Amino acid sequence: MKEPETDAPGATTSAVLLALTAVALLLSARSYLEGGAPYGNDNSAHLALAVHVARLLGAGITDFYWEQSNLGLALFLAYQPLPSFVLGVMILALDGVMEPVTVFKLSVVALWALMPVCWYLGARWMGLGRLSALAFALLTLAPRDSRDVGLGPATVAYTGLYTEVWGLLAFPLVLGAFHRSVRARDLALPWAILALALGTMCHLFTGMYAGIASACILLVDPRHLRHHLPRAVTVYLGAGALMAFWLGPLLTLRAYLGGLPWKRAGDDGWPAGQVLQSLLTGDVFDFGRLPWLTPLVLVAFAHAVRCWRDVAYRAPLALGGVTLALFLGRTNWGEAYDLLPLHRHVNVMRYLVGLHVCGVWLVALWARDVVTWLSRQPHLSRALPLALGVTFTGYLAERSTFFHEILKTFDHQEPHFSSVATHLADDPEHRFAVDETLGTGSHFHRDLLPLLAGRAQLQSYALGFHATLSTYYAEQFVLDRNWLRLFNVGELVSRDGRSPGNTFPVVHRAGPYAVHAVPGAEEWGYFDFGRAAVQVKGPLRDMRPTLRLLAPELFSRGILIGLLPLDGPVMTRVAGEDAWWPAEDPNTWRRLRDLPSQPVPARVLSSQRDLSGYAARVVGDGDAWLMLKVGYFPFWRAEVDNQPVVIHHVAPNFMAVAVPPGVHDVRFTYRNPTWQKLLAAVSGGALLLWLGLALVVRWRKDRARGFTTDPRRAPPPAASPHQTPTAYSSAQSPPGTAARARGAPR
Repeated sequence: MKEPETDAPGATTSAVLLALTAVALLLSARSYLEGGAPYGNDNSAHLALAVHVARLLGAGITDFYWEQSNLGLALFLAYQPLPSFVLGVMILALDGVMEPVTVFKLSVVALWALMPVCWYLGARWMGLGRLSALAFALLTLAPRDSRDVGLGPATVAYTGLYTEVWGLLAFPLVLGAFHRSVRARDLALPWAILALALGTMCHLFTGMYAGIASACILLVDPRHLRHHLPRAVTVYLGAGALMAFWLGPLLTLRAYLGGLPWKRAGDDGWPAGQVLQSLLTGDVFDFGRLPWLTPLVLVAFAHAVRCWRDVAYRAPLALGGVTLALFLGRTNWGEAYDLLPLHRHVNVMRYLVGLHVCGVWLVALWARDVVTWLSRQPHLSRALPLALGVTFTGYLAERSTFFHEILKTFDHQEPHFSSVATHLADDPEHRFAVDETLGTGSHFHRDLLPLLAGRAQLQSYALGFHATLSTYYAEQFVLDRNWLRLFNVGELVSRDGRSPGNTFPVVHRAGPYAVHAVPGAEEWGYFDFGRAAVQVKGPLRDMRPTLRLLAPELFSRGILIGLLPLDGPVMTRVAGEDAWWPAEDPNTWRRLRDLPSQPVPARVLSSQRDLSGYAARVVGDGDAWLMLKVGYFPFWRAEVDNQPVVIHHVAPNFMAVAVPPGVHDVRFTYRNPTWQKLLAAVSGGALLLWLGLALVVRWRKDRARGFTTDPRRAPPPAASPHQTPTAYSSAQSPPGTAARARGAPR
């Protein structure tokens, strides 16, 4: 896929243009960096998580659990571990020097300033010439889709897909390293393995798409497929081995992931007709502006089809076809779509990224051909540099203006908002709740407010949306005392007079905000007792509609529901009976609702919590289970009086242990297993070892080539393979030798 450099800009020119782009984006973000918390729906959650990671690392804790939202989240199930970890390290390192929110915003701007640079380098590694690589790099800033989930700065500014930007930054470098290691073979295989592993840990989807793209790069050149396949398989397997500490639990424990409990129209894919219409009308490439990229993509596609014999065009064409097929999703392919690896719960709209990549790639190749043709026309070649300079200047000015307009901030230190956070900080033993019906549905209330208050909030639509079953239950906001007790909610936050009702008195006011107390919340906390009188079996995801209705009602009568995650239909039974009843059977509901209340004399005397666990002193009665109102994951451990006990999974998605009669100390602790930490250490050690070896090898090569400050120690230049070595250096050559070497007659 190596392109000629004919009529291409020089390396210096390319570097200057990329530097100007980076500087322009940095300057246009000046007010953004000086302002408050960033807009973007998921940004507050990513900021809060990074701050929490910094706290864990600062405390020397390597068990990554986060309690802030969605009833607790085990972070090994997150689909983007690397950005949160790196940002957490940065926040910890800059503690006392720079505010975490400033570190976060600075990383956002830096990511986008580096985006064209990384795409240029990746395109060059993939064999593209300077001209097409430069066009490819600059156009990564251009696409804008109607969902704001694709390539382009609106992705992070509006939707807040912060970690996806990390993945997009790594994506071209992954493909470039793969091409150089597998096809060109001028780069050692470990570099491609490291690139694919790190890129996937930035964002699982972009890593998966990089795997699809690299496979397409191989398949479009079938003549050399057998030659390249062993090295490609080595890269895939090597990257998988490096990621085993993360991918292993992520893939084997998928039953505990939330998936997509509810979906917007289009999350399963648009109908084929709508896809075609959106491609032609600009909703995919030019949403909200006069279409200009869409016509370029269509023209470039037609040009690529005509030049399909050229392997440089075949790669984006093949990848575009695969991406379009995947973008059609379940809406068009039905249940067969779920048979694809890692696609059972994927949001199909994510493939807008792929459509953008393929479209921009084709436009870059077409632009190269057009500029090359124009440069060969005598009457146009002189004006071409000026035209390209004007085009670049106009494009950069428009993108900088757009960048400035979309990067907005919210003053989180505003007195009213700050007053609410200060009030909420007084009661960390209960969660608080916000909701759209109360006027507090934005990510600033769901994620930023808990961060500032240092207190858990009921639910968020970011991060845990995919990674925990509890998102489904926390999203079901019911203003009922029993329901609020089940989820340990002590206060509600409303705005603009949207009161939850007279049942919940106002205990704090601050401008448009009001904080409402939940009556009787002082009687409960993170722990509660109940009797396990009912069991439900079936897939955990399929249980959710049943448990959402059943768990709060039975809990109000002192009854807990034990969960058995098994394949098959969802069935229920009363503990001790043999017969199982279908969950949707009306007779089942009548039987369960008619169960008598079961008073529990056991009680909680006191409780505490820290960054990785919860503890309580309790009085047990021997029959009741002590329930912890925190999301269940397999890596939790429990002890009663320092002795390990079995953790039971109870509805809706909590944990419980049996407690003997009398006074006992109970502790739940989240612990990532030792084998996972060892695998992580091995992966990190392998990364550092290879980087160290690469630096040593590079240093030795530089030394052998004579890169030294003392010119007298530099070795003589290597003889050309077409020349016979001589004993004379240029300084010692007999008179006339140099002249004859330059072609002078003897």
